[in-house]
Amino acid sequence: MLGARRPHFLVGFNPSMNSEKLKIPSKFIKQMEGRASGTTVLVGPSGNACPVDLIQQDDGLFFHNGWVSFVKDHCLETGDSLVFRYDGDLHFTVQVFDESSCEKEASYNADCSQGATDLYNLSLKKRDRRELRFIRLHC
Repeated sequence: MLGARRPHFLVGFNPSMNSEKLKIPSKFIKQMEGRASGTTVLVGPSGNACPVDLIQQDDGLFFHNGWVSFVKDHCLETGDSLVFRYDGDLHFTVQVFDESSCEKEASYNADCSQGATDLYNLSLKKRDRRELRFIRLHC
């Protein structure tokens, strides 16, 4: 998917609706190359990779097992917004913004308590992160 368009979606975090699982927008699912189940990788602002299972339920496709850990690790709270970029092969890069629309500083220090491999996390930290600069806000 290198050089190809990488689709994004935005979600406002609401603990009463999103703390146990997070629904992927129905319109976005077609961007996922027909993949409707399996283990996804969510890479947060710290560069750490967190495995999260995708589950299909009657009302849609959800991030489920592992999502609770991602929420806790990134200190998500009411008013936060998340931007998910689909990088292909069930891999997402996630940016976290607080209620002031600025990047949430605490998310840069998040470790993945879900147990992604250290080797995988190391390779992600070494990658060129210049592509994320276009969306960063300097508040």
